[in-house]
Amino acid sequence: MEKAFLLAAGAVEIVRKVFRPGVDCTGDIEGVNRALSDLREDREAGLYSSELGKQEYREACKRLDGDPDRRDLPGTVEHVVDPA
Repeated sequence: MEKAFLLAAGAVEIVRKVFRPGVDCTGDIEGVNRALSDLREDREAGLYSSELGKQEYREACKRLDGDPDRRDLPGTVEHVVDPA
């Protein structure tokens, strides 16, 4: 029985979930969201109406609303493949 199983499944990769503990970034996220909201309010109030102001506004939004590599965030679950 064992031999038959190993013949059928012996070359299959074994995948297991590994939890990497992380830190709570809730405060940082709230701060970024507040800053983005403030920028939007300033924009709506006309504080970024010049061409230079528009460029500064867009650059500030890009810095705050960047898309980090999600695989490197703390507290994520990754799939680890063990060689068969």
